[in-house]
Amino acid sequence: MKQRSLVSLANRHITFPRAAALVGVGHGAIRDRGDKVYCPFGMSHPDGGRSAALRVYPDHGWCFAELRYFSPVGLVAAVRETDYEDAARWMLEQVDYVPATYAHLWENARRTKDLGKDELAAALTTWCSAQCPDWMRRQYDKDVAGLLAKCLGLLGAVQTPEDCVKWLDGCKRAMSQVLGC
Repeated sequence: MKQRSLVSLANRHITFPRAAALVGVGHGAIRDRGDKVYCPFGMSHPDGGRSAALRVYPDHGWCFAELRYFSPVGLVAAVRETDYEDAARWMLEQVDYVPATYAHLWENARRTKDLGKDELAAALTTWCSAQCPDWMRRQYDKDVAGLLAKCLGLLGAVQTPEDCVKWLDGCKRAMSQVLGC
């Protein structure tokens, strides 16, 4: 399973207007596609930043004074004077974005009082997709789909945190055999 970088996740999940708002660009004035706002680097513009030069689009910005393109992460990195990875991490934290990973889903399932059966099911399918690069196709194979359905059918028997561990361990062993990945 290919992992997306934090930068691509942030650029995909956070619009440019939202990124601009996170760093105080536009001061909440961004309403429509193509709005022009003051560029945060206007002091270096030929007019000293007196005119709005940053055009805002859903997925990027363009400063006409500097002839400079900004992605959501690029703008935040430039304003915060940090690298793209740190900017992306900060942005994702600000919007409470948490990528769904096996470890994340499993931890949520363990912490919930109702044992998070939906989270357990998601944890198993996420684990399967991480183990088998061809999961998107293989999940529909008769043997794989049948065993997955049996595993998910056993969720009704999960009553305690110990049952959660036993269920997931047993399902992972069974699925790894049928997947052969």
